[in-house]
Amino acid sequence: STHKIKHYSLPKMSIVLYLQIRPFVLIYSRQTGRKVMSIMKMMIVDDNPRMRDTLKNLLQRQIMGIDTIYECSDGSEAIELYENAKPDWIFMDVAMEPVNGLTATKTITQSHPEAKIIIVTQYDDSEYREAARNSGACAYVLKENLLDIPGIVKSLF
Repeated sequence: STHKIKHYSLPKMSIVLYLQIRPFVLIYSRQTGRKVMSIMKMMIVDDNPRMRDTLKNLLQRQIMGIDTIYECSDGSEAIELYENAKPDWIFMDVAMEPVNGLTATKTITQSHPEAKIIIVTQYDDSEYREAARNSGACAYVLKENLLDIPGIVKSLF
């Protein structure tokens, strides 16, 4: 397939715009040739609206290039929204009703193995960590360590 590519030059940065299914901007450092940013869509899945707001504010302050942040209050909403929105990252709580985060993670990753899901939970338990890994999550973060999330996203990006 053909891609429309536009190249813009800025001092010390190059921007490449790829127009495929949706606009996607990649910014490369001229000095290192490495990708430093892209426009991303995120999804936060937590039954606590205050936790969703806290995480949303953290992401907006700490990660460049976020275009959209979707919010869901349980796993069933996340499964349905993922099909339409295809976010680049999902931040998923574990304990939610009617569909918990581990079930939602497994459902999404079975249909979409490329999905990047980070479990964000209060449960510091080896069984939950193992279940998260088996469901297809790419990381497991305790809610007390929310400030680690931007670094995890950048390292896995």
